[in-house]
Amino acid sequence: MRGDPLEDFLLHNRQGHCEYFAAAMAAMCQSAGIPARVVSGYHGGEFNPVGGFYQFRQSDAHAWVEVNVPGQGWKIFDPTPSSDDATHAATGWGARARRWADFLQFRWSN
Repeated sequence: MRGDPLEDFLLHNRQGHCEYFAAAMAAMCQSAGIPARVVSGYHGGEFNPVGGFYQFRQSDAHAWVEVNVPGQGWKIFDPTPSSDDATHAATGWGARARRWADFLQFRWSN
């Protein structure tokens, strides 16, 4: 890393996880006088048809930016580039077994 982490990310490294991209965009907006904030939560998830619920995993955690647009309020922007290895709902016996295991764990927890 060279000096300032934000400068290093923007000018030299240019890669990282979603928090890097969101923090960089929010900082640039704020430096230009535009109200912006980093938001973190979950994006995606997988529907479990066995139990009828959505399963969120650590891999679904994500960070994005909300910008306060005059007259429109807070708007969502996601500066993170899309991944080439987009996740799709798994199929096959292994995926079915995992859904059953997730369902049983869910029932046991509740």
